[in-house]
Amino acid sequence: MDPTGLGLMAHITAEMAKPGMVLASEVKDRLGRLLLPAGIVLTEMHVSSLTRWDVEHIEIETSSSEVREGRQDDPEVVERVTRETALRFQRLDRSHPLVAALEVHAVRSGLEKLSGGMVRS
Repeated sequence: MDPTGLGLMAHITAEMAKPGMVLASEVKDRLGRLLLPAGIVLTEMHVSSLTRWDVEHIEIETSSSEVREGRQDDPEVVERVTRETALRFQRLDRSHPLVAALEVHAVRSGLEKLSGGMVRS
């Protein structure tokens, strides 16, 4: 199970990453520096950054596709809600498992509001 307790993990190549997927574990560079915290919903910018950072594999929540179910298939909507949520969490330690889980919940809640309750967590 993933560190945030939100679902099972899947180990995928970075090339398979898509906006809307939720990271199940931290992404670090070769020196061990944190690039992306666990629990973050990937945006198009995150996905393209994985290639620039030479990340080969990531772990995602297998339930992360649920973030994009319902009427929220538009990656721009997912990215906008993620960006707005990130602003609210910017002063917190987003690498902390509880904070990361709360941020995922906040993104899902924001998407659920936009879809009229169609997003399942």
